[in-house]
Amino acid sequence: MIDEDIRKSGYGTKLLLELEKVALEKECDFIKVDTLSFQALDFCEKNGYQVFRSIDNVGRDFKHYYLKKESKNFLTSSMLYIKKWYSFYKKKPTF
Repeated sequence: MIDEDIRKSGYGTKLLLELEKVALEKECDFIKVDTLSFQALDFCEKNGYQVFRSIDNVGRDFKHYYLKKESKNFLTSSMLYIKKWYSFYKKKPTF
């Protein structure tokens, strides 16, 4: 979980990339994460994780999502992150 004060700073993405790096080193076939509907579903999907199961009515009003990402897709998200990071800093004005 990433503290609300530092969200949108890239820490969650960096954490996922590090997790994927370790999973590759350990020869894992996939990574499974889970989240509730009010938490990080969009973030996980943006980083290439796909919903494979969900449970309705968790805590009455929410949905519990289970997502996974196959190891063959780990490098793809890393490259997209690097490309995004590079283009962001490339456009940043220098003083």
